[in-house]
Amino acid sequence: MQDAADREALFALVQDREAYQILTDGRLTLKDFFELFMQSAEIDLSAFVQICQRQKNRPYTIASSSKEDSTRIGICVSLVQEEHSPLESVMKDLSAKGIQIPRASVYLQKLGAGASQPRRFRGLCSEMLCLRTTKGEKLRIAARASSFRLPKRTTTPIIMLGAGTGLAPFRGFVREFMAEKGSRSKTVLFFGCTKSDEDFIYKKEIISLSLSKSFKHYCKSRCSPKDQTIYTFRRGLKFQLQTGVACAPYKHYCRRSFCGVFWGSCPSILYL
Repeated sequence: MQDAADREALFALVQDREAYQILTDGRLTLKDFFELFMQSAEIDLSAFVQICQRQKNRPYTIASSSKEDSTRIGICVSLVQEEHSPLESVMKDLSAKGIQIPRASVYLQKLGAGASQPRRFRGLCSEMLCLRTTKGEKLRIAARASSFRLPKRTTTPIIMLGAGTGLAPFRGFVREFMAEKGSRSKTVLFFGCTKSDEDFIYKKEIISLSLSKSFKHYCKSRCSPKDQTIYTFRRGLKFQLQTGVACAPYKHYCRRSFCGVFWGSCPSILYL
């Protein structure tokens, strides 16, 4: 870095753990960081590309069944989205810690009204899949085998526990149950969500399958309208057992397996 003031500000930042945490929590973009701290740096482009981390692949659990359709793969994606403080507030917090950034005022003026507005961070891959991908567009994907499967014996009782997009593999199992036309006699799904009237994903499919005698589901939302009780799977499952809502064949199994004890007589416990 050619400018002494830039160099001093950057060194002061990296040596102050609390100040560095402010910068990290503020989620500055690489452009913001270079504009504020490294305008005078002389960086070889090839060296810069070499030190940048390569983008990692994003694994998603398949939420469909090959038994239903071997030519299609379904995934369940939640848009990663966070609101962050305005850049102007981040600069003020750093200044309060004694970190003086010579180019801050010029850069904030350059941003105009945007400097004082909250900034939104979105996940790179989830934003691409949820907001930027259109029907008919081709994407490069790779699929690999998984050991997370249904038991081969159709008479084995199955208890599935999942919340949010953790429902993805169980949605695949639900589709498989449909393809098997009810050959599994004892299957139950416990699903947790924040608001059952808004984010109970795949609700129609699950309720439709629940009309059969071979499958039951229980959805527990984060807050009960009456008592605002915060849910946990342990509490939700305990509630099902105490009130007798859970059907008899599962009561004994739930008590034993949910505590982490797995015996030969237990059903398959599948949870995320």
